[in-house]
Amino acid sequence: MLLLTIYRSPRLSTTVFLEEFGELLSNICLRFDSLIISGDFNLHVDNPENTYAKEFLTLIDTFSLTQHVQGPTHSHGHTLDLVITKGLNVSTTVMDLAISDHFCVFFDVCMSPHIQNRSMSVRRRVINNGTGLLFEQALSHTPSQPSDCADDLMIHFNSRMTHIMDNIAPLKTKRVTDNQKAPWKLNPVVKLLKRECIKSERMWRKSKLQIHYQIHKEMLGKYNLEISKARQSFFSNIINRNINNIFYC
Repeated sequence: MLLLTIYRSPRLSTTVFLEEFGELLSNICLRFDSLIISGDFNLHVDNPENTYAKEFLTLIDTFSLTQHVQGPTHSHGHTLDLVITKGLNVSTTVMDLAISDHFCVFFDVCMSPHIQNRSMSVRRRVINNGTGLLFEQALSHTPSQPSDCADDLMIHFNSRMTHIMDNIAPLKTKRVTDNQKAPWKLNPVVKLLKRECIKSERMWRKSKLQIHYQIHKEMLGKYNLEISKARQSFFSNIINRNINNIFYC
């Protein structure tokens, strides 16, 4: 879903605005199934005799968009502030809160987010501190294989190792969900601080000492600060890359 907010200055040529707005719609309507376009368009769409308003309404109808605001949104009695959508159920309410010559337009959007969780099967062995000792004991009781062929010896060795591991640490299958992480959480500094937070938390939970609790709190503070900086940097880079792209302005 794409959410756009538009303000058309009254000083801007309406003809130029309609041309640029049409180019914008031709781009985004092909790329997004759901759209919300709101803002002050400074067009009297309530006036059926207004040439520019008729052209504007024809334009949004061409792209199968719906304009939801009904009634005046300005103290002079015209509908200037609009909510235009595609593929969404929207209800609007217009209220004069006496804070501007424009009225406030509230709208509710009914939508069901589609969250696709990718899952996969993972096979792993549970190996702990006692696994090594059990492996040594089982290996010591493994009979030797008399053979002069290196290939036979290697096959026997691999078979015995697999058999021992299957007995002391059998493979277990687990289905896990592969949730995509926020891109800024993949930042190397963020990942490092996350590991440090986990280490400090383990230390605190094991010792229950106040000093370790304070260390853990300080690490959490550093981690949250670094996430905030990485998130800001991520979106700043997107804005800077598209600073000359009119469709992202």
